[in-house]
Amino acid sequence: MYDCVIMRTLVYIFAHAFMNELVGCTTLDLQDDEIVDYYVSFLKSLTLKLTEETVNFFFNDKFKTFPLYH
Repeated sequence: MYDCVIMRTLVYIFAHAFMNELVGCTTLDLQDDEIVDYYVSFLKSLTLKLTEETVNFFFNDKFKTFPLYH
């Protein structure tokens, strides 16, 4: 039951364009080591949650881009 709730939550979060905007954010100050550390940790934890179902939410079919692969 718990796994089902977690998976539904992840699908809901990943299905909205907000996550792509957050991953592809260009306004981050990447000169600040602390921000870079948090951003990299976020990306690592995000990729650990990807499955065959959720990875498709990150592909932008309109622009043929994949924000996790820059």
